[in-house]
Amino acid sequence: MTEVQEEVVNAITTKKTNILFFGNINFSKGIDILIDAVNRLKPNIYEKVNVIIAGKDFDHTIETVKPKHPELFHIILRHINDSELIYLYQNTDYVVLPYRKTSQSGILEMAFYFRKPIIASNIPYFEQVISKFPSFGVLGGNHASTFAETLSAVIEQHTAMSFFSEDDWDNYIHRKEVEEFKKQLALWLTKS
Repeated sequence: MTEVQEEVVNAITTKKTNILFFGNINFSKGIDILIDAVNRLKPNIYEKVNVIIAGKDFDHTIETVKPKHPELFHIILRHINDSELIYLYQNTDYVVLPYRKTSQSGILEMAFYFRKPIIASNIPYFEQVISKFPSFGVLGGNHASTFAETLSAVIEQHTAMSFFSEDDWDNYIHRKEVEEFKKQLALWLTKS
């Protein structure tokens, strides 16, 4: 098994709300929107936040907006191995997806696998997912100012919010269909 590097372990801050941006870092993924949104948070909110940015930087968009409070950020710009990916997802509170556009997202699917709620931009793909599984996260705006408002609301209500309802989870994993298939298979096997 590959080792989890110390910089990844140290990226998690247990007494704060950990927000993970993971994956390829580029303009379409909105890393600049995220940094600008965090810059806009009020002190009573940003003091509760730890932002982890982990992944390969493809177009240097991350350099276009400088963090006003660099102590709020843990930025790891390199390949993240599988053990580190698991560690980050297991130890974060939210996965943030401030994307400008996408038609699918493995990062979102990983968040759901680890039952980590998403904070995503309000684009068609994320709207479709959240409308189907509303307890899996929240949609923010598509600009730094509106995304900051959503971050503030989530962080303020962090301990009171409830995500991943049983109904949504059953729907996501197709529990009814699986159970029906198992019944039909058992009937078929007993007839054979």
